[in-house]
Amino acid sequence: FQDYIPQELEEIALLEYNKHKLNLLPEAKNVLSKKLVDAYRSRTNSFGNARMVISIVNESKMNMGIRLMKNENVKELPAELFAEITEEDVAQVFEDNKRKKPNIPVDEDLLNESLAELNELIGLTNVKNEVNELIKLVRFYQEEGKDVMNQFPLHSVFTGNPGTGKTTVARILAKIFKAIGIIERGDLIEVDREKLVGAFVGQTAIKTSEMIDKAKGSVLFIDEAYALTAHGGSGNDFGKEAVETILKRMEDKRGEFIVVAAGYPDNMKAFLEANPGLKSRFDKIFN
Repeated sequence: FQDYIPQELEEIALLEYNKHKLNLLPEAKNVLSKKLVDAYRSRTNSFGNARMVISIVNESKMNMGIRLMKNENVKELPAELFAEITEEDVAQVFEDNKRKKPNIPVDEDLLNESLAELNELIGLTNVKNEVNELIKLVRFYQEEGKDVMNQFPLHSVFTGNPGTGKTTVARILAKIFKAIGIIERGDLIEVDREKLVGAFVGQTAIKTSEMIDKAKGSVLFIDEAYALTAHGGSGNDFGKEAVETILKRMEDKRGEFIVVAAGYPDNMKAFLEANPGLKSRFDKIFN
């Protein structure tokens, strides 16, 4: 489904105002048009489309009520004023939605310490190159005054035999991501099939959600992730339910945590092919 273009978003808004018998004044309509274009231009994969527009309409209606109730002679005001949405009512919606961004500078000491750990490891040239490019990009964002927190979906797949450094690298990367301000806590929450999958219907979603909540602001490291799909979702296997829960939360909580799925190369190839959503959610594959 394609995103609505600004003209369609405005049309949805006007229909919604009419439904509530509200009169959007010309100045207010101009503000709304400009803000919808701005929202469309800066949209991400979490862009709200019609849901966002309906929320704007409801909030502007509430702002109108608050504005009028401040009037000492509110009972004497003409009835038509209680149906007029002004420029102020619409503009206030977007002011209220401006969340203060935390100014978190790069923790240079933690970054240097973590990079030294990474560089001490033999090989892994692709990982080291990716990390260095990411650090440059984050520094550029910060120089431009852009927010970097929760802006980089870095879900990754690590493939390799036992002892090749998958968990070690994930732990170092979590510290690097914390140092440059991409995630808040930078812990590595290690899980496997046993910690995610329950024994009966409904239990798996609860267990998996609890681990994801624990990983908020950190990295969720799923060891031997292929074990979740090894049974092909048949019989009484609940691995499929765990995968579906993880995929949904990766989308709903985009940028709030990072998932690293690890395992043997051939098994991880089968894992990614087991569910159409897996390939699209994982941004990087490192062998």
